[in-house]
Amino acid sequence: MVLEICAILATLIFALLVFYIILTLKNFQISIHNLNGITNKLESKVDPLGLEAIRLLKNSNGLTETVQQDLDAFTPLCQAISNVSEALEDATEDMKLSRRPKQEERQRFSSDRLDDLLELAVAGLALWQQYKKRR
Repeated sequence: MVLEICAILATLIFALLVFYIILTLKNFQISIHNLNGITNKLESKVDPLGLEAIRLLKNSNGLTETVQQDLDAFTPLCQAISNVSEALEDATEDMKLSRRPKQEERQRFSSDRLDDLLELAVAGLALWQQYKKRR
């Protein structure tokens, strides 16, 4: 009789345990279903953001190329300015070396440097006008 009571109690406890596990699994299934819904909503909101990011990257690439072209247009002007600065540096160095050049040397030096400076200024102006036409 004791064995029968123990068997009945064990069967009842096992049935309660199975019932508890079934409830836990059902709650777990509901939670998984909710997570799936949340994931779908997030994916639907992330996709447009990804497309917008791609569009922005393409626009920034185009802008970078435009800026690079504009900088390339300024390169000759910067080179001309560099040449002018070198000419001025040479002139300053020459003046330091000979404090009082003869009148002929002074005229030759001035006219040569002035010609160089005028040519560079004309080249710079032409480059500037070409740059303005591009815009």
